Amino acid sequence: MDEIFQPAKSRPKVIVLHPGSVKNGAEPMCGVLDGISEAALATGLPIIVIASSVGSIPAPLKDIEAPRITVAQDSQQAVNIITKMAFCELSDALWVTGVMENGATLKGVSRTPLEEALPRLQNLSNSHRHAPLRGNIPAEPEMAHTILMPLDLDLGSMEDPHRLLTHGRFIFDIVLLLEGRVPAAGFAVKTLEKLVADFAPIVTSLDDDFLDGAEELRTNLRRLSAGGAKSVIAVSRHLDEGPDYQFVKDQVKRAGLLWHQITWNDLVNINIGTPGALRLE
Repeated sequence: MDEIFQPAKSRPKVIVLHPGSVKNGAEPMCGVLDGISEAALATGLPIIVIASSVGSIPAPLKDIEAPRITVAQDSQQAVNIITKMAFCELSDALWVTGVMENGATLKGVSRTPLEEALPRLQNLSNSHRHAPLRGNIPAEPEMAHTILMPLDLDLGSMEDPHRLLTHGRFIFDIVLLLEGRVPAAGFAVKTLEKLVADFAPIVTSLDDDFLDGAEELRTNLRRLSAGGAKSVIAVSRHLDEGPDYQFVKDQVKRAGLLWHQITWNDLVNINIGTPGALRLE
């Protein structure tokens, strides 16, 4: 019988920062916006800045390159960008704003007023997630959204592994390594750690025999589900399906998570500006 889980609130997929919605525009507010911008960067999440000109972009964000930072002219353009992102729905965005243009409200959007944004963003920081995701302390909501589960570590099968750094943050926010399928240490693991360090903590499931119960795998999946995870993307060089593959897939589904499978090369070629999951460039 499948286990029944109460879905936890998932981690946002993108932050929308609307500094121009502050009507007083006073000098002290610039310092506040800088602090909010730095906290947003510390989450590791993609950021959409609503700004009518370069001068209205907060200083900490001006030198951050695309695609990490996207500039929208207004709220509607920001909505259009979000709805075209792979693996992202409007409800996955965290909107940090003061007053919306013309008093507009966006249905299904998680909205945080600017004056409350700093503690909210600090709680979402990438470093804040490490302990609960690894089981050192109880899991909290908004710790995860999409899990990348490597079935091998053939990173060299990607045409451009660097795209895992530039594009990965749009697709997944945690990596789960299965020791029975991939090494728990070594050059490939170190390379993967460097590529995802600022947006996706790596959790290792130490079971070395999937067909012997894989208790730690089940424990990790339950913990990640309690932290808000919705889905798993299994990635490998080839889309082969061995006996342990089916076992892992069954465990993922029993944890109430969606299952996707893709090759490493197709993963880094997902068009992050195209609607829907697993759309390729």
